[in-house]
Amino acid sequence: MEKTNPIHPASTQPVKIAVFASGTGTNAAKLIDYFKTSPVARVALVVCNKPGAGVLALAEKAGVPTLLIEKESFFRGDAYLPQLKEAGIRFLVLAGFLWKVPQALIGRQALTVGAGIAVVLLQATMNTLLLVLFA
Repeated sequence: MEKTNPIHPASTQPVKIAVFASGTGTNAAKLIDYFKTSPVARVALVVCNKPGAGVLALAEKAGVPTLLIEKESFFRGDAYLPQLKEAGIRFLVLAGFLWKVPQALIGRQALTVGAGIAVVLLQATMNTLLLVLFA
């Protein structure tokens, strides 16, 4: 019998995480490394707002797809929700990403059954936060 995922009990697959970052990718690297063999969750997408940011090269090296976003579309468009849903993203982790998260990502529209997305702000207490979410 296959084990179900404790975060998403209807699934036996790891929950997909999108890491939003805009710098060198130090936090993103730790997250990618931490979850690379986890049966519970994995980093499935790195989202960045700065072309040429170190996090993009880091994600490519780790084999994690990237999404480069533009401010106008993020705040006044669909907030890239279709791309996140298409990638099966269930959690957003803000790792050094300082833009305000638009309502389209966390509002009623995003939180439909089967397409809910949770937003987590990564702070200096990363290990504690991860243990709470993915224990």
